[in-house]
Amino acid sequence: MEYLYDHWDRIKYNLAAKKIIIFLDYDGTLTPIAKTPAQANLSPKVRTVLIRLSSIDDCTVAIISGRSLEDVREKVGINYLTYAGNHGFEIDSGFKAPHVYFLPYTLRQVLDLVYIKLVRQFFLREGVFVENKNFSLSVHYRLAKKKDITEIKKIIAEVCSPYQKSRDIKVSKGKKVMEIKPFLDWDKGKAVLWVLRRIKASLKEENVQSIYIGDDKTDEDAFTALKNKGLTIRVGKSEQSTAEFYLKSVKEVHRLLRHIVGIKESR
Repeated sequence: MEYLYDHWDRIKYNLAAKKIIIFLDYDGTLTPIAKTPAQANLSPKVRTVLIRLSSIDDCTVAIISGRSLEDVREKVGINYLTYAGNHGFEIDSGFKAPHVYFLPYTLRQVLDLVYIKLVRQFFLREGVFVENKNFSLSVHYRLAKKKDITEIKKIIAEVCSPYQKSRDIKVSKGKKVMEIKPFLDWDKGKAVLWVLRRIKASLKEENVQSIYIGDDKTDEDAFTALKNKGLTIRVGKSEQSTAEFYLKSVKEVHRLLRHIVGIKESR
């Protein structure tokens, strides 16, 4: 993994020469990680940059988030972007009605049951919030006391373990959050490829540079899916990541977006 701006001259040339499809995670990428999901608000300046970027003929912007589709669309607040929520289980590409991954009734029942069990476990636990996003669950513990985190993780593991063994759900760790998803062959990586195929088809253009920027473990599926197919950028350096490049912070993501706007608007 290398620092993106150490290779800026070459990258800048490719960005200027090609149509760009840029995929952006929300929390930890467009906005800093907040104490609660509700507090992670997009700044007006960044929203303006996204509007300028998406208004350029050579650019298409897609937001790929673990949040529900409705939630991330409301947070960003720009109607004509492509959105994927729930790690790609809900996609609004702007071409037709939103694409919703078919979730078998039995798996929906399991998610509902796990949600009820987790709420019962954490109802009186300070600093823990269980979020039901219909297609997935999130257990946020950013506000929990440090001494309680080991026990919180243990409780989550005990509740989820039977359903993991039966291959109904899978559990992954994020930044102070545990993500619980149905055990299906679908993730951010497959969602990105699904969106990418449709955007390329609509553009009728082969000279396309795809870019994915994310900060979390759930973004690794997208980094892997776009390996040797696009520019993959992690927010924060990690030797365990499959991303090709890294940026140091959310502020550097904003800087890169402004640079892309400058490159494209100057043509």
